[in-house]
Amino acid sequence: MKLRNIAKHFLRFEVGSGKNIHLWLDWWHPVGILIEHYGFIAVYDAHSNIEARLSSIICNRDWLWRLARFEALVEIQARLPKVGLGICDKPVWTGSKKSVYVSSDTWDVLREKREKSLWWKMVWFPLAIPKQAFIMWLAMKDRLLSGERLLKWGYKGEVQCSFCHSQLETRNHLFFECNFSSRIWNFYMLRCRIE
Repeated sequence: MKLRNIAKHFLRFEVGSGKNIHLWLDWWHPVGILIEHYGFIAVYDAHSNIEARLSSIICNRDWLWRLARFEALVEIQARLPKVGLGICDKPVWTGSKKSVYVSSDTWDVLREKREKSLWWKMVWFPLAIPKQAFIMWLAMKDRLLSGERLLKWGYKGEVQCSFCHSQLETRNHLFFECNFSSRIWNFYMLRCRIE
């Protein structure tokens, strides 16, 4: 529901009878959603209602609009021949590359595109244990519930490292800087013959 204002720009209508299409609030005209393009002054100048249906200006499969005296209405009416009248009103989702709605295509259009991270295969691989993969993902994003993050949220309790009790508990300290965790890493690296 929060994405409704974004999603409405992907829903276009092919015009038939116009009974299911809002004249001012839906995208059926070549310029887009009329109220966004021309504002409420166009509704007022057309002696119309914001909730008016498109069928109010269609009669016998022809456009029946009052004579335009204002620039916005002249522009709207000048582009009406580009709007073909079909048999029935048909919504068309323009966020997809295919003729049917595909949520992955829509997500691809909406999402913020970034470079792929180099570490994702280290976290998300076929034999990964989900809980461990999730914790690793949190660590890579620096979102672990460490003392540093608790302080930012207003926590007043103990936020020192639970292992060495000498420094603030941060992701980097827990995994790489703490004497205790360094000894554990060194032990396992020797066991794996990594130097």
